[in-house]
Amino acid sequence: RKGARKGEGRWRARVCRGDHSLIKSKMFATRDQADEWGADYLSDLGRGKAAGADDTVDVSLTLADLVKKYNEAHRKASLARLRQVQWWADQLGHRNASTLTAAEIHSALEKYMAEPINDKRKRLPASHNRKLAAVKALYNWAQEGHAPLVTHNPALKLKALPEKNMRDKFLTDAQFTQLLELAKASEWDRAYLFYLGLVHLGCRKSEWLDMRWERIDLERRTALVTETKNGQPKLMVLSADLV
Repeated sequence: RKGARKGEGRWRARVCRGDHSLIKSKMFATRDQADEWGADYLSDLGRGKAAGADDTVDVSLTLADLVKKYNEAHRKASLARLRQVQWWADQLGHRNASTLTAAEIHSALEKYMAEPINDKRKRLPASHNRKLAAVKALYNWAQEGHAPLVTHNPALKLKALPEKNMRDKFLTDAQFTQLLELAKASEWDRAYLFYLGLVHLGCRKSEWLDMRWERIDLERRTALVTETKNGQPKLMVLSADLV
């Protein structure tokens, strides 16, 4: 209640999520009016709509539904990013997309990091950060446009883990020659082109694996990566040996 003098003032009704973030608020002259509006709003919200509210969404939308819509809208996105987004549908797809909390996202990430890759290898902070970046991107996209699918991003305030920079290592000429010889002998018929491309382009494994012919210009000797780790496209120059 707000008021300068006793017996005067206005009453504010606030509708909040479980994490206390605000969905909607409105001022009224009396407490009864505020209580009545709040009850009606919650009732309408439960049915998937709220009268007079521009920021309401379909509350029946699950996270799996949201991921499906994202994938349909990003058919040309890198397979690596789509896999990261799909991971969230596999973990929390049954949850309501509008009421998913930061605590649930954090818990899923903690569980993921606690599971080692194998007996000798633990997951690196970069793996955690890729998963977190994917769910943040998912919700940022869902809030865009004139008809947003959700009203908030539950992952917005979650922080990435610090990544320890590894020491740079370089192949010797002899090691590079040996690598290509092993690639030629591989049962995978694209192994030679794969490793040759990684060395000549200096790109990420996922960027090269996700490359498509329509993004390659052999005449200009370029290859376009449409989605990188920082979210910006980049143009790679193909060497003569690679072409």
